[in-house]
Amino acid sequence: MGENMQLAPRIGADPRVDSAMHLAFAFGYLGYWDQALKCARDALERDKPMQHPFSRALLLQYVAILYNYRGQFSEACGLANEATRLCTEHELDGPLALSKIVRGWARVAMGDRAGTRELEEGVTERCQTGPLARLTLWFSVLAWAQWQAAELDDAMRTLDEATAFLEAKGERFAEAELLRLRGEILLALGADVSRVRDCFERGLVIARKQRARGWELRLACSYARLLIRLERPADARALLAPVVAQIREGFDAVDLREAHALLAR
Repeated sequence: MGENMQLAPRIGADPRVDSAMHLAFAFGYLGYWDQALKCARDALERDKPMQHPFSRALLLQYVAILYNYRGQFSEACGLANEATRLCTEHELDGPLALSKIVRGWARVAMGDRAGTRELEEGVTERCQTGPLARLTLWFSVLAWAQWQAAELDDAMRTLDEATAFLEAKGERFAEAELLRLRGEILLALGADVSRVRDCFERGLVIARKQRARGWELRLACSYARLLIRLERPADARALLAPVVAQIREGFDAVDLREAHALLAR
């Protein structure tokens, strides 16, 4: 523990925290949401005695992100509020922007549309203060919130900005999710169904290549909803069922619950 505390001021964050959260997110993208949450919670418990505000704020935020992906939005808000207090108290501008992203995301999911403005503010500040790592992820969340608020032109501009960043920097871990959102927003804009399907199919190819079952499940759900809309429920089940069968945990997570509801239609 002492060695980690000595490194934290020099590299910005406790390396154990950083490593634990990278591992937790890897578990999540691979579809192991229970292991992801356990890894993050364990790190949160281990970090209590260390008293390094930057590391603590970062850890609170990333556990909150996992809660958001699982659909546990109230818990996410609580952790984001705690992180905000730390960031404000210790004047941590970069992490404060991330707190706004995480809390705005949860607020939108709970029906508070004003959360979209907080999310936009957080993403703008993140672009200005950095770091830029995971920026494609924050863009994807903002585009989702704008879609939910029926701000479709803004959502498409956000996706275009995310894609430009992706191509310039090579940050491709959220590429499948960006394609899913582009398909959903094109559908909401009344685009030709072939364009929507192309987005979903390209996204599925990428998710499967990356073995990102979390993204694959989301894409399969979006595609299944489209097929149901086209009065092809049997095709929807044939697409979605094999994806759901791969998932071995996280049965209370919102994406998997939605998948089972679609299979029952």
